[in-house]
Amino acid sequence: MRQPLQEARELAESAYSMRADVLRELLQHCTSVKTVRLCLQLGRELSLPWAAKLDRAQLPTGSARAWVSRSANGLLVLKP
Repeated sequence: MRQPLQEARELAESAYSMRADVLRELLQHCTSVKTVRLCLQLGRELSLPWAAKLDRAQLPTGSARAWVSRSANGLLVLKP
């Protein structure tokens, strides 16, 4: 079952005080490139403190191609 993007945004907002080193380790073990990209994108969009501290080169972000999904709310584009 798909979760609404708004729910993902709320979860990211609640992770405001998460330590960047802990999040980096979690994301390094994540098997879903889309999840990693979404986390990084939401972190940037919401200006979360840990977003600037994560080194994207150390994370599994997949190929250089963007992933695009169309929904009733519009387009979601996850860039590497």
